[in-house]
Amino acid sequence: MKRKFGALIIGILLLVIGGGYLGAAFGLWPMSIFFDGWWAVVIMIVGVYLMITSRPDWFNVALILVGLYLLAREQQWLTVVDDEKLFFGAALLYVGILFLIHFIRKPKAPGAPKAPGFTASGQPDFDDYPTYTAIMSGVEQQNASSHLKGAKLTAVMGGIDLDFRQAQVQEDITIYVTAIMGGANIYAPQNCKIAVRASNFLGGTDNHALSLPPDAIAPTVTFVCTAIMGGIDIY
Repeated sequence: MKRKFGALIIGILLLVIGGGYLGAAFGLWPMSIFFDGWWAVVIMIVGVYLMITSRPDWFNVALILVGLYLLAREQQWLTVVDDEKLFFGAALLYVGILFLIHFIRKPKAPGAPKAPGFTASGQPDFDDYPTYTAIMSGVEQQNASSHLKGAKLTAVMGGIDLDFRQAQVQEDITIYVTAIMGGANIYAPQNCKIAVRASNFLGGTDNHALSLPPDAIAPTVTFVCTAIMGGIDIY
């Protein structure tokens, strides 16, 4: 995964720089990668790379903030600056980001992950392609579809606890999960192959589900997860 993200970042940078020089060759715009503060951009790129390939922590957040400050100084975007207030404000922002990171990605105790102990209230849902939405609220639900074909879950500043263990899957399906400043705990369907594709920003997706071997004759359940300052756990 790190190699893939590294190749993506390097490829984008080369395309941007190459396109810039091609435009400069035809007189469309001036181009030079050695502008005032170019080295600060390198610091920021390293911070972003470390954040994408591993996880947000105090070091890569500090690299991005320091690089942004140094670039602003070199470009003279900051003409009148109160250094004391700047330092105090940056320190508060930095500590606030760390608290968010700690809340979203708090360290787990060693050993097997503990599944959530929620019990869905009310009658089970039998929809074959259900949609669950929690906006500044909570949803606890069990799905017992006899032919589950997929699902969409969206939690915005809210939480979703969903149990698919009673649902029957007869073909390859995709379950889309989005958590924005919220969270989702999901029991995956049983007797299936489980795959997870995640896109996270200051958030995390953890897959604890028991999956059948890749060569098993069984349908595949693919979770497509997006976590923005939120957390998604699959069991």
